[in-house]
Amino acid sequence: MTSKPNPNPLVQLIEIFIEGKWSGILINFIFIPLLVLIVLLLPPISLADRVMSLGYETIGINGGSLADQGMEINFLPQGVNQSFYAKLSTIPRSTFLEGSSGQSLLTAAESIPSNLIMRSPYYRIQWRGTPASAVLLRVPIPRDVENPHTLDLYAWDGTSWQWLPSNKLVNEGVMESELGFTPESVVVMATHPINPSVSTDYVLNSAVPDQVWDSLVEINPQGLILADNGKIDNTLQALPPEIQNSTLSIIPTIKNWGADGQVRSDLIDNLLVDEVLRRRHVAALADLVQRNAYQGIDIDYRGISPDLKAEYTVFLQDLRAALPQNKQLSVTVGLPRQVSDETWETDAFDWQAIGQIADIVKVPTSPDPADYVHGGKMETLLNWAVGQVNRYKIQLLLSTMSTEEVNGALRNITYQQALEPLGQAAAVGENTVVNPGDEMDFTLAGLPATTGIQFDRDSGAYWYAYLDQNDVQRTIYLENAASIARKLQFVAQYNLRGVAIQNLLDENNDAQIWTVISKFLDLVIPPVESQYSVVWRVQNQDGGVIDEQIADLSNPNFRFTVPEGGQEYQVVAAIAAGQDTTGAVPRGRVDVLIATST
Repeated sequence: MTSKPNPNPLVQLIEIFIEGKWSGILINFIFIPLLVLIVLLLPPISLADRVMSLGYETIGINGGSLADQGMEINFLPQGVNQSFYAKLSTIPRSTFLEGSSGQSLLTAAESIPSNLIMRSPYYRIQWRGTPASAVLLRVPIPRDVENPHTLDLYAWDGTSWQWLPSNKLVNEGVMESELGFTPESVVVMATHPINPSVSTDYVLNSAVPDQVWDSLVEINPQGLILADNGKIDNTLQALPPEIQNSTLSIIPTIKNWGADGQVRSDLIDNLLVDEVLRRRHVAALADLVQRNAYQGIDIDYRGISPDLKAEYTVFLQDLRAALPQNKQLSVTVGLPRQVSDETWETDAFDWQAIGQIADIVKVPTSPDPADYVHGGKMETLLNWAVGQVNRYKIQLLLSTMSTEEVNGALRNITYQQALEPLGQAAAVGENTVVNPGDEMDFTLAGLPATTGIQFDRDSGAYWYAYLDQNDVQRTIYLENAASIARKLQFVAQYNLRGVAIQNLLDENNDAQIWTVISKFLDLVIPPVESQYSVVWRVQNQDGGVIDEQIADLSNPNFRFTVPEGGQEYQVVAAIAAGQDTTGAVPRGRVDVLIATST
C-alpha cells in the first residue's frame, strides 16, 4: 500500500484561513477596502493629490492662467513639461504688513528694505508638482502712484526679497514680467532714493583736486588694456599715496580700446569663442584684483559681435564666480537702439543677464543734447532700463566733454575747445605801444557769424552756432554745470545708484560742476543757469592785478586807461560761466608796452 505524501504546510494554512470563521471578516472589512483605497490613491484617480489640491487649478501641458484681483499669471506652454496644480491668492497689504498672515510671512514683512515701500497686496503663488519654467505676470499698477516708473516688482523667496524685471504698460495700467521660473510671490514696491554714488576715471599723474575727497565714492584708474591671447597689457603703475590711503573704492577699468578711440573688437571676439583664452583672461583679472587689493574690476569692452551675446554673458558669469564675494564687478553696456515702443536692440549686451551678474551696471547717456528734454529719448531709455536692470545697480555714464555737431555728425571736444571759437583777447587797433593816460580798447576777436551762446531751458543745454572759414555751420553744445545738473536730475527722478562722470578731473572743465556735485550728494539738484561773461584783468610786469572788469559775453569789450609809472602791462581775457571767476577759461592776452621818451 502506497503512503500519502505529507501536505504542504503553506497550503494547509491557506485552507484553514479560507474555511475559518474570520475569513469573511478579513476579506470584507480589510482586504476589499484596502484594494479600493489603493485604486483611489493611484492614478488616474489620485485621491490624495485631489484632496491636497483643493483650491488649486490644474495646469496642463498646454499651459494655463490664473487671475485674482487684477493680478494674472500665465503659465506659458514652453515652460510646462507635465501637468501640475497651481493656486493664486491675495493677501491685503495691511494684513501682510501687520503680520496677521502667519509666521512664515511675518519675516517677509519685517525684511522689506528701508528704500522700498509696499504698494500692492501680497500676491501668493503656490503649486503642487513641478512648476512652469516660463511664466508671464501681469500685475496692476497702483492707482495712487505719481510716477509709475519708480515702481518695481519684487518676490519673496523665503529668505530675501528678489528684484524682478518688468515692463510698465502705463496705458494698460499693468506691469508685465516674463520670467524663466515661477516665483512664490509678487509685490509692487515703490522705490526711494539712496545716497548717490559718484565715480570718475583717473589717468596716472593727473592732478587730484581737493573736491574729490568729499565728492567721490569710487575711482577708476586707467591703464589696463586687453591684449592677445587673453592677456592684459598693464601700464597701471602704483597710485599716489593720497588715493591709496583714501576711503575711495579703487576699481580699475579694463578696455579693448585706446585713447585714440580704436576698438579692438577682434581681441574680445577671439577670446569669447575660445574657452581656454576665456578662462585664462578670467583668471588673470581675478588675480589682478586680489594681488593689488582692488575693490573690484570695471569691464568696458566695446564692439563685441552681437552673435556672441551668450558667450559674453558666460564670460561675465565666470568672472563673477572667480572674484571674491566682497569684490565688485562693474560692467559698462552699450547705448541701445529703440526698435519699437517696448523693444530695444542691445547688440552683445544681455541687459537682464548682466543686471543679475554685475554689482554695478554703467549705462551710457545719449550724446545728443536734444534727447534730454522732458519726455525725450533719455527718459524713454530709462523707462525701459529700470525694468531690465535693478535701478540700484545703475550708474549713468556722463562726460564733461562738450559736443560739436557738423552736418549731423557729433564729436567730443573739451570745454576749452568748445569756447575757443568765441574769440581771443585782442586790442582794437594795431597800436600796443602807448603813453601813460592813453585809452585802449580790447575785445574778443572771433568769428563774426555766430549766434552767441543760447540757453535751451528744456534740455538744460547751452549752445551756439557759427560759420567756419569754409562757410560750414558748426554747432557747439557746452557741457557745463547746467547740462550736468540736468543729467543728474535723472538719477533722482529714477532713484538710480548714481553716476560715473568721465573726465571729471580735467582742470579745464566748468569749475561750477563741483558745486553741482556737492549739492547732488544731498539729492539737491536745482536747475543751473550759467551767466557767461568775459573777465578782463590787467597785470603789471610783476604779475600784480591793477584792474579787473567783467563784461557780458554778448558785449565783450573792455576799455583801459594806461596808468603812470609802468613799463609793461598784460591784458588777459578769460571766459567765466558764473559769478565765481576762479575757474574761468583763459582766452589769451595782449602785451602793452609804455613808450619811453628819447
